[in-house]
Amino acid sequence: MKRPGHAFVAWPPTVRTMSICTSLRSRSWAPAPTAYYNCFIRPDGTWVRQYLLPGRRPGHIQSNTDNTLVVGDCGYLSLEDRDGGNYMSLMTHADGRAHVRRLCRRVPGSTQHSHGHPVFSRDDRWVLYNSMIGQTHNVYMADVNSLA
Repeated sequence: MKRPGHAFVAWPPTVRTMSICTSLRSRSWAPAPTAYYNCFIRPDGTWVRQYLLPGRRPGHIQSNTDNTLVVGDCGYLSLEDRDGGNYMSLMTHADGRAHVRRLCRRVPGSTQHSHGHPVFSRDDRWVLYNSMIGQTHNVYMADVNSLA
């Protein structure tokens, strides 16, 4: 039974495609999702693409301008990964799978102000995100090309 979890929506500024992050439960009574997906869909409901993630969903996601990269505020590399919540992730999608790489470390806080909420810069070179250092929330930048 398909049942969306916390769906996160990202509207890239120049592409008419929406990216969402969702989960799939094998049984309606299952206590936790058994698979997580990044999905791409047009606002009119056409052109649905679904990509299996290697671990838990990345959280708040954002696509770059041509949908070749997606950034998320978590970077889980497997279902057993317990440290993925401390990383921003950069994802590519091919052959029905999302390929997750850790872009940078972040310190999640307990409020929405310190949630990662990543976004791409207008030129797609940087990812801007929130993090908490000590008791201070701040905005940081990570170079997308640092993983090239």
